[in-house]
Amino acid sequence: MPAADLTLAAWALVHGLAALILDRRVPLEAGETEAVARRITGQFARLTAGLTEA
Repeated sequence: MPAADLTLAAWALVHGLAALILDRRVPLEAGETEAVARRITGQFARLTAGLTEA
């Protein structure tokens, strides 16, 4: 997968997650936002590791 596609996918993921959190569409406890964001983005990174074309 081209790096530009992965970049756009990552940007969309982060933007969408932030919008959901700010709109309170994701039920989170106080202080939980950073841990959730790290967990979700980390999982995305693991899923897409090695998918860029050389």
